[in-house]
Parts: sequence; structure tokens; C-alpha cells
Amino acid sequence: MAKIEAGMARAEADDKERMEPLEAALRELLTPERVVETHAALVFLTKTRAYKLKKSSVNRHFDHRTCEARHKTCLAEVAINKALAPDVYIGVWPVTRTLNHGLALRGEGEPVDWLIVMKRLPDEALLDHVIASGAPVPWEAVDAVMEQLIQFYRGACVGEVAQITYLETLRDETRLNFDHLTRWKDTLGSDVGTLCQKALARLDAFSGEILQRGEEGQVVDGHGDLRPEHVCLDPPVIFDRMEFSARHRLIDVHDEIGYLGLEAEILGNRDIGQRLRDRLVTAGFPPPSPGLLSTFRMVRCLIRARLCIDHLLDAHPRTPEVWPEKTKTYLAHAKAAGESQTS
Repeated sequence: MAKIEAGMARAEADDKERMEPLEAALRELLTPERVVETHAALVFLTKTRAYKLKKSSVNRHFDHRTCEARHKTCLAEVAINKALAPDVYIGVWPVTRTLNHGLALRGEGEPVDWLIVMKRLPDEALLDHVIASGAPVPWEAVDAVMEQLIQFYRGACVGEVAQITYLETLRDETRLNFDHLTRWKDTLGSDVGTLCQKALARLDAFSGEILQRGEEGQVVDGHGDLRPEHVCLDPPVIFDRMEFSARHRLIDVHDEIGYLGLEAEILGNRDIGQRLRDRLVTAGFPPPSPGLLSTFRMVRCLIRARLCIDHLLDAHPRTPEVWPEKTKTYLAHAKAAGESQTS
């Protein structure tokens, strides 16, 4: 853990030195309407396109400190997203050095970095924006997205032992949740460790059902990070599928759809999750027991809590004041799931 954190700190320091002049040059070159910063990238939004520049990030899943590594990851992201968003991802373009030491896109000079190029989807059609706006949910569009996911899941079958890997990943993530969250117990509350231990015990209690569902084909190579900000309703498309860990894409279909419903609920809409689950069942994907469903929810809440609080490990965290409160929101939902009468 200490080695990873030391590497993260060094990478962030190096990245700041690399990104500041590069961002300024790309702003001049691309003239974006705005630039969105995520934990691992900068996204330059023009009227018709989105250009994603990877940061020099390093963590336990990937190491993006070299241009070659970032190029490889960009190619993988475009390839993995063709299944769900074939018309959105245009390709990977080099940012090249010109003879007068400027920058060009797809020029003949030496590549200094790489951009993932995408069609820009309308902000107002993204599911998180729709929920936040308070406008009526366009249910036909939600159903169209769900139909795409259903067809994707039917073709996303995995090997016979995938359910074992999936179960072990859930256990590993829950142990990691304990390690990370308990470091912040003075901020988050002393019971955070007990909550993680309860989640691990519930995974043990439902391990037989998890494995059985895998044998029945309910564990697939899914999206891996299915949140409302990765869903567009018009046109109906799902994007930003996880590219850096095939293991972490292995997931029970009801776990993944439940996660999307959880995120929609936290944003303010409880109905979307139930609608998606009902359509999944109608399509022939049998639901887990209520106890397993609440266990999936508990584990996902704790993972999101960990990812939120881990922002404070950055040398220069973005909006540091928001992460403890976001973490506490997920912990409250995790506790409620753990206390569910259906557990």
C-alpha cells in the first residue's frame, strides 16, 4: 500500500508538470467550450466532439506514467467500448510536435501524447443531467437503453469459472474497503470497520448463491462502471466501459443494474432502478434472493465510499471539501442495506 501511494504521489507531481503546458496548448488548439477534469483524465468538449487526455496516473490497476502506456490504454478503451457505443468512439489520435515546436493533431511529427476522440453526446440527454433537472423521466428512452443492455448481456457470456473470480473480486474489494475506510474512522465514524466486516460476512453467507448464479449464466463480462453519467438517453447509448481490468468487469447482471439504480437513487430518483430491474427479469434474467440483492447493494456502496474518500490521498485533491460528505452518503446507504429486513 505504501509503495502504491508513494508512486501515486510521484506520478501526480510529474503529471502536474506535464499537464499544465499541454492543457494550455490543447485549449488553444481545440478551442473547447469547456474542459472537464476527472480523476484520471481531462476531457476537452467542443461543439461536436470530446477529446480525452489521460493523466499520468498510477494505481493498483494501471500505470500511465509513460506515453506508451497511455497510448495502449487509449486503444484498449476505444476497443472495449465498441460493443456498447460503436458510433461514439472515433479513434485514438496522436498529439504531435510541429517544426516550430507547437502542437498538431494527427500531424507528421513525433507524438508527445494521445487523445481518445469521441462524438460529443448532448449534456441534457445524459441520465445524471436528466435526474438532476427534475424533469419527467423519458421512460421510452430509458427502456431503449435497457434493451441495449439486455442484448449486450445476452452476448457477454464468460467462462465456466468466471463466477469464482467474481466472488473473489467482491471479497478482495471488501477487504480493501476495510483497509482504506478504517484509516478515516475519525472522520467517518468508528463503526466503518464493522460495516465492512458485515459486508464480508454476508458475501460468505451468500457465496453459494453467487456461485450458482454464475453457473446459470448470470455473471457476464459487463460494463464495469455503470453509472448515470455513462448513460445517454438520446441517442440511447452506454459509454465509458471499464477498459483497465477484465476481472473487475465480471459481474452479476443484477449487481450491475442494481448499481446503476443505486446511483440514480442517490441523485434523487428511486423509480429508475426498479424499472430497470423489472425489465431485466422480464427479459429472462432471474433475480437473486432479496438478501443477495441487498448484499450487492451494500458492497457497491462501500466501494463507492472508498473511492470517494481516496480522493483525499491525492497530493492536490479536487474539491477536497466534498469527498467526506459524499463518502458518508454511501456509508449511510450501505448501513441501510446491511440492516434490510430481507437480509
